[in-house]
Amino acid sequence: MQDFRYAIRMLFKHPGSTALAMLILALGIGGTTAVFSVADKALLNPIPGRDIKRLISVSEVNVRSGFHWNVSPPLFHELASHTNLLESLTYYGQVSPEKKIQVNEKTVKLRGAKVAPNFFGFLRIHPLAGRTFLPDEGGEASRVIILSHGLWQQQFGGAPDLIGKAIKLDGDAYTVVGIMPSNVQFPFGRGESQFWIPHIFPAEELTRAWDPEDGTWQVLGRLRQGVALRELQTVLDTVAARWQKELHQPNQRWKFEVYRWRGISPTLEKTLWSLQAMVGALLVIASANVGNLLLSRAFSRRGEFGVRMAVGAGRLRIARQLLVESLSLAGVAAALGVFFSWGGIIALDQFYLSELPRINVIGVDWRVLGATCLVSVTAGVFFGIAPAWLAARVNVNESLKETAQQHSGGFLQRLFHDGLVVVQVSFAVVLLAGAGMMIHSVVKLLRVDPGLNPKGLYSVQYDPNQVTTVKSDLDAAMRSGLSLKDARTEAARRQVRLWVNWQGLILEQLRAIPGIEAAAVKAEPGGGYGCQVEGQNDLVQLDRGVVSVRMGDYFRTVGVPLIAGRLLTKEDGVPGEQTVVVNERLASECWPGQNPLGKKLRPPSPPPGAGFETERVVVGVVKNIKDYWREAEARPVFYEPFERLAPEGETGLFFNIGNYIFRSRLDPAVLREPLMRLGHEMSPSVELWFFNSIEADLYRSTAPRRVMMWLLITMGGLGLLMSALGVYAVMAYAVARRTREIGIRIALGAGRGQVRNLFLRHGVRLIVNGMLLGIVVAITAGQYMESLLFGVTPTDPWAFSGIVLILAVAAGVACWLPARRAANVDPMVALRYE
Repeated sequence: MQDFRYAIRMLFKHPGSTALAMLILALGIGGTTAVFSVADKALLNPIPGRDIKRLISVSEVNVRSGFHWNVSPPLFHELASHTNLLESLTYYGQVSPEKKIQVNEKTVKLRGAKVAPNFFGFLRIHPLAGRTFLPDEGGEASRVIILSHGLWQQQFGGAPDLIGKAIKLDGDAYTVVGIMPSNVQFPFGRGESQFWIPHIFPAEELTRAWDPEDGTWQVLGRLRQGVALRELQTVLDTVAARWQKELHQPNQRWKFEVYRWRGISPTLEKTLWSLQAMVGALLVIASANVGNLLLSRAFSRRGEFGVRMAVGAGRLRIARQLLVESLSLAGVAAALGVFFSWGGIIALDQFYLSELPRINVIGVDWRVLGATCLVSVTAGVFFGIAPAWLAARVNVNESLKETAQQHSGGFLQRLFHDGLVVVQVSFAVVLLAGAGMMIHSVVKLLRVDPGLNPKGLYSVQYDPNQVTTVKSDLDAAMRSGLSLKDARTEAARRQVRLWVNWQGLILEQLRAIPGIEAAAVKAEPGGGYGCQVEGQNDLVQLDRGVVSVRMGDYFRTVGVPLIAGRLLTKEDGVPGEQTVVVNERLASECWPGQNPLGKKLRPPSPPPGAGFETERVVVGVVKNIKDYWREAEARPVFYEPFERLAPEGETGLFFNIGNYIFRSRLDPAVLREPLMRLGHEMSPSVELWFFNSIEADLYRSTAPRRVMMWLLITMGGLGLLMSALGVYAVMAYAVARRTREIGIRIALGAGRGQVRNLFLRHGVRLIVNGMLLGIVVAITAGQYMESLLFGVTPTDPWAFSGIVLILAVAAGVACWLPARRAANVDPMVALRYE
């Protein structure tokens, strides 16, 4: 206790440096703890319970296009039969379209999930209130629902008696059986998992012939103990080979792929680990700074140590005192670090994890507090070792004869000081390198040409299912001789024909709204077409964009530049014409170095009525279009008119019939009301689904990189500041302890410039060594971060040039100030320092 009281007095004796040391260490500990808390729950243990490494997921893969589909019911049925490999299995899917719920005469749109009855049991999630689904729930006879915590609070006021009551979902009554905790946002994230309803596959869905287009369910499984992933993959390879033969589609090749399930995207995973490394680097800088501070204090207290030892204090007693002081400093910093970590978790939640399909509670728990205490104790012991070691080596006679200014320190002591400075500078280089590369990435990303003019361009989508719906009895169609696929195709075509009648009316109404300059049907490229391209022997995977030319010229509306040839015209929209426009990617991939105009493409063996009976002829080339994501890799796309496909009821048009694009100089807030009114005027049930600014969407797509950039800039700035302070502290201490030496040098004729350069050379040597070491570490670490960068390599010369300039200026000032003070020392004053 006596040691503790004395330690507190010594800390308060230097309140400024003590507060700075505590703040620096608290920031390092708090930041590390915050990122570790997130990484622990989001990466290391995404699902409550044990045996996380046995979790797997499966996808159906189109080998030719590389596109990954979800799982179809027959494949799930096949997986469920392999109980020798899989301990348990579950599935889930998005409820589409949005559902309407009736709350106190108010209609609210919701998005939710359809899940297997064992879904929550598989994930080992317990409800906040009520129960989860029973094994037999999921059919038409049992309409039950589980609500998210957010929906329960926002729409039902957190009513405790809601369990057991019925609510209306799209007019159907569902009984509420459970409420989930606030942290459960699985499987689609906040705003997309507002409710869960059970689903059981009908027997005919499980046993019918496999169809790749039915892959709409995501599957999670848990391997049995001791079963390797490759064993299940071998079984799936056999199943895929057998089903491929039964599919009778020689132009398509499919495989089934099983992989470890992590519950988080690879990009977000790398981002969190990178943040963890960056914050760890910041903690190292903070630790080095505080260590230098304590070591400098120990040097200045050599006289005190000598007096205490002269009156009987043992070396162990003094070493213990210094350890208590350092641990007290680290303990207070750890307590402050808890508050910083709490704020850091809130910030990470806001920036990165708001849409994370979360299951675990992410917060500062006892494990994280324990890790914080361990970090702080380790740091305290580390900070106390060097001063304690110094105290143990004090020579009583020498320490009583000299002052702190007289002592220049031994080689090992100076090496320790200088080494900590080199470490600080090197880690500052790593942080600044990450910030510099991310800044360059964001700048390049914002300069990406989207292939259109996004200024004043808006996308609007109306609910296509609310205008008119063709009822189709698939069982009856199949009994008449049609296959299930053909029955679905015919129903979709009838639906499209009805929709086309509305298309022109909606576009006409859009153009009639004051302030709208042009409007057209929005092109939605659909993938997976294995096309025969003139000049190529093998099939080429192409996407198709369906655009309007007669009811509204899509290309002129979006402002896409024409590279070669011409754009589509109204004449190209006449049935029977076969002209198409291709994008740059298709032209360069299919006919590299050739003129694409006049070239032909066609799909092999087109099915009747698919709109592909004849060859397509290229009449124009346009730029690659990106209208929602700047980072999107351009795909080879050919565009053909909406109008000439509509009479055939082309099923691909179904994805376009509710989407429109228009150009206006008005503010979105002014446009929203007339757009909503337009839908209701067309039909009371037609509602506005989405209304987005293309310019805002493109900018929003850069948000993850921009947030990462600002985080790295913040950490890099802190690292730069702390490193500069470290350099300044070492140089200032060197000047202070060599004051008499400086006086003697000046008295013997040394110029003030020579004295200044003496200290500048020392500081510059430390900075250069730290920068060289830091550049090597930064380039090595940059290999891991490369996937987080855009258009920038880990050896980006612009980023490293900026680092050298910024760090040289900051550290140069930190060296120059003490060197200037040394040059201005009055030799008479210095020689009287006794």
